[in-house]
Amino acid sequence: MKKYIYLRNDVEINLHSDLLFFSFSALKKPYVALPIAIGNVRFSRLEKEKNSFAKESKFIFTSFLTLLLCCAIAISATAQSITKSFTYDGLEREYIIYLPTGYTPGVQMPLLLGLHGLGDTPSNFQNVGFNSIADAEGFIPVYPAAQGSFLGNAWNSGTPLNPDIDDVGFISALIDSMAVNYNIDADRVYSTGYSMGGIMSYRLACELSDKIAAIASGSGLLAAGVADNCNPVRNMPVLHVHGTDDPTVPYAGSALYNLKSVDETIDHWLTLNNNTAMQDYTMIPDNVNDGISIERFAYGACPDDSEVILYKATGMGHAWLFTPNNDMSQSQAIWDFLKCHSLLPVNTEEVMLGANFQIFPNPASEQLNIQFEQAMSGTLRITDVLGREVLNNISLQETMTQSVNVNQLNKGVYVLVLEAGSNIYSLRFVKQ
Repeated sequence: MKKYIYLRNDVEINLHSDLLFFSFSALKKPYVALPIAIGNVRFSRLEKEKNSFAKESKFIFTSFLTLLLCCAIAISATAQSITKSFTYDGLEREYIIYLPTGYTPGVQMPLLLGLHGLGDTPSNFQNVGFNSIADAEGFIPVYPAAQGSFLGNAWNSGTPLNPDIDDVGFISALIDSMAVNYNIDADRVYSTGYSMGGIMSYRLACELSDKIAAIASGSGLLAAGVADNCNPVRNMPVLHVHGTDDPTVPYAGSALYNLKSVDETIDHWLTLNNNTAMQDYTMIPDNVNDGISIERFAYGACPDDSEVILYKATGMGHAWLFTPNNDMSQSQAIWDFLKCHSLLPVNTEEVMLGANFQIFPNPASEQLNIQFEQAMSGTLRITDVLGREVLNNISLQETMTQSVNVNQLNKGVYVLVLEAGSNIYSLRFVKQ
């Protein structure tokens, strides 16, 4: 006699996610209690029954499998973590993209660069909590990988490690790649990082300010050599979090690693941003018995692009702050700061987004074609995302089509601007 296995009605499907406190060490292999969304399917009881239960058994078992499959499909469709790579400067460079819940190609989302610390990896650093925030608030985190050194994976951030690796160029190319393959908001690209990742974020603030709208650093200081050659093309909003008892990246700076102190780092950005705002002081409520007290020093306020914020964590070592183990969520504080800032828009008072013409191909490599809805007269020009002209005075005389040679432009995001009488129209495109 055949016997069948079926599931009773006390089967429980439990999906949960727990975020646990962890800390890194820049000179040792990092350790972490991983916050991973886990699907735990617990079979409370399996029983064998006789042939009389065959139909019920098949129905229940099939229904359960269908439910489980639907859950798996729904989870994979709403959030994806994708590992990719491309060759830059003769090296294969890897990165992890997290496409959050609700991502669709038709909706623009900000881009957040998450830079790991010395000896760490993208897969480990993505567990600090930005992915869950991205699900709730709608942005795309991307976690690039540094190259190896004798102390582990290291960025060419201005310390003595990996001085021959072009990490600024790699990250610039990564932003361009994300613009080509995903619908990112090129005006809202941000960088954050821990330890050496924070040090590298400061270098990007100095050398990639035409693409990055704001940065935040956790336990990573401005390198002195980078500071000496720091010439951003615009103000750079900056947030910094640092522990006074940090033994790895000391609050007072490090001559060994060529790093300025926290105070010198903050003063540097206040000076560059011409920030003369009065200091706004807040003590974060000390509700957790973790031995850490956190002070917030703010100079300026969102959306002021000269804004600089310091979180001084007295008693904290080389670590990242989480709730409920600490009095604040460092990841949430960073995102709340970054999301308020953007690159300067082009002609914000006049520009009407281009409903009167279309451009193709987009991305473009050599030639950009423009198709107008009606015969158009006026002038065309191309600017970068900061509004600086790179091509101008392209004349239109009652034409329906126009082609523009963009072969000479560097790779990146640009804006095609049409001036027709008293109206100004614009469309963004990518040069690949």
